[in-house]
Amino acid sequence: MSRNRFFENDNINPKHLDTSLWPNVLLDQIDDEFKPVFLKRKQAVELYLKNDKMLKEISALTGISRKHIREYTKRCLQTDEYGEIWGFRALIPYKHIKQYKRKNLSHGVSTNLVGAFELLLETYPSIEETIRNYYLKNRKKTSKINQKVLHKKFLNACREIGLTLNDYPFNTETNAKKALQRYTKKLEKLHFLNHEAQSKHDFFTKENQNSPLIIRPYQRVQFDGHRIDTAIAVVFKTPEGDEVIEVMNRNWLLVIIDVATRAILGHHLCLNKEYSSSDVLRCIRNAVVPWKRKSLTIPGLVFFKWKLSLRFIERSTMGFMG
Repeated sequence: MSRNRFFENDNINPKHLDTSLWPNVLLDQIDDEFKPVFLKRKQAVELYLKNDKMLKEISALTGISRKHIREYTKRCLQTDEYGEIWGFRALIPYKHIKQYKRKNLSHGVSTNLVGAFELLLETYPSIEETIRNYYLKNRKKTSKINQKVLHKKFLNACREIGLTLNDYPFNTETNAKKALQRYTKKLEKLHFLNHEAQSKHDFFTKENQNSPLIIRPYQRVQFDGHRIDTAIAVVFKTPEGDEVIEVMNRNWLLVIIDVATRAILGHHLCLNKEYSSSDVLRCIRNAVVPWKRKSLTIPGLVFFKWKLSLRFIERSTMGFMG
């Protein structure tokens, strides 16, 4: 591709051609042996995008072939999983800019099995359905799944669709036993979240209809999780020396609420996409353990002084008693 065609490509955002807008690379964090390589690549890409020197002149000046100059420029113009342009970060030696996704299942004996289990379930949905059905059916009866029985059913499902000893998972030493265990752990987390949502629904629909009137503090408390609709970006350094922007699109505020007064007895902020049982336990702990003032390090940030005595709460709720 000629340079003019490269700049006129509709798939390239013209704003991305301005290297001054690219994410910063912390040169001090790059190993000394890789710094000269990175700087040469960076110089070649900058000269190429400025378009004031011929390609053979850039190659002679930097010692990088014309083919590699184009390839490095294309790498820089790719975007990461958050839609951020890679920029000069893509030029760091041994930097991987694409997440691995397996394209086909191996046949015969294989040692490279990264992503094979996920691809197997994606290719043959009946196998995934067999695993989920057994897991959900037995999860209602007991808190522990028999991994040996589940693994046997998994292999039988593979045989039923025609997989042979030369196909994955039969061509592995353990017949994908470890991969199956990791998958069931994901199902365990998903099951907990769904069960918690169903329990919360039952409480507010059926059981709560026959409950007595809550009129006193601490007579009953409830737990609730509130999704925070906001996007938070955190900038941090990596060992490779580049600056990474981590975007958190979904956070959770977990609270323990006094039903009578609606006072917040304890809270916990979860920065993951979904909160887990450990996050719920932390929220409960914060409700029962005495609160301690934290030392604030952000300039200008202070605690809001607000105090409401228990005697006032009890006096305000006496109105419900008549």
